[in-house]
Amino acid sequence: MPPAAPSRAEDDEDAGGAPHADYKIDDQVLEITPVCAQLDTTESASQGRIVASSLAAGSFVDSGLVEYVNRLEVTEQRSRVRYVPDEAVEVDIRFFALLSAPVGQSLPEAEFTWDTCSDAPCVDVALPSGTWSFSFEWDDERWVLSDVVAP
Repeated sequence: MPPAAPSRAEDDEDAGGAPHADYKIDDQVLEITPVCAQLDTTESASQGRIVASSLAAGSFVDSGLVEYVNRLEVTEQRSRVRYVPDEAVEVDIRFFALLSAPVGQSLPEAEFTWDTCSDAPCVDVALPSGTWSFSFEWDDERWVLSDVVAP
């Protein structure tokens, strides 16, 4: 596994020169703390965590800056973080838990437990609100979601 990536790229800043968010990558966890909104007088009140899991081993990687033209025809740069498998795969199932909390409070956790149910992959996702269960079935050339059980 690659070492934890550094926080956001220093060049990923808005037109006012302030970064939009700080982020920290740690293997299968991406934590995002907003630093500013579009207006200098506005502060974000929440932070986020994305927890990933997949059939094939993988992790978040910082893919550097991407450049695009926004709706005002201004060229902008933003950091791009992707979840990629450790080795090339043709078929995979990937799950992402999107979690948030007010800034200053602890972010919730998510835990994935993969198993085989009826000869197909299934996963339990333990969240603060309870455990969700997801089952899959093979359809021609890919896995498709076949069942969801709420807590």
